[in-house]
Amino acid sequence: MGIQELTLTKEGIEMHFETNHLGHWLLTCLGMPKIIEAANNSPPGSRASSMLRLAYQQSLPCAGATRNDSLQAVERPDYEYLKAWGYADPEQSSYMPLDGYSRSNVANVLFGIGAIGRLFKKYGILMSAVHHGAVKTYLSRHFAVETLQSIKEIVDNGVFTYKSLDAGSSNSLVAALDPRLALGVGETKTVARTGALFLWTAKSRVGPDLWPCQVMRQKSSEGCLRN
Repeated sequence: MGIQELTLTKEGIEMHFETNHLGHWLLTCLGMPKIIEAANNSPPGSRASSMLRLAYQQSLPCAGATRNDSLQAVERPDYEYLKAWGYADPEQSSYMPLDGYSRSNVANVLFGIGAIGRLFKKYGILMSAVHHGAVKTYLSRHFAVETLQSIKEIVDNGVFTYKSLDAGSSNSLVAALDPRLALGVGETKTVARTGALFLWTAKSRVGPDLWPCQVMRQKSSEGCLRN
């Protein structure tokens, strides 16, 4: 998370996107035959979950070498949000570490929406993307000093508080085990409360565009999630 320089993998994919999204996608595809087998003899609600953070609400699932102020308005990140995290000039940037990570989280949300459309009605399989809350880990080890200082100020001002490791697991356990989630397909679980799914994500046309990207990038994957 928060790799300071734009970094591409050997496949030519931005590091956050490949690690945090395509890795989840490939693992889910490879395990899907087993999930389908388990779902055949179970009530609706067999599932797979991926992890994310709430920053997915400030970004879109695209990243590249184009300056942010050259993007269409709907594709631009939330400048004020990024400035609050210590990024001085996001309008003039084409890559910002936090935004790169956030975009991979957006892709996981869209992945869940696309997969539900393919799997829930036919197999009763639920897909979810889980925000576990703010937990102190080594995930921020690549952040710049300015970003870490901004995070400290955000915490000191009470914008959010850290959860314990035990409390941080609560949303993941709910997403994995609560049978009632199968009754609210299309909603998101946020800090033990259920609310409307982020509207940009739910109504976006970007979601379907991820599927050919994923299939092309991961030629070895099981084809059960393809159209």
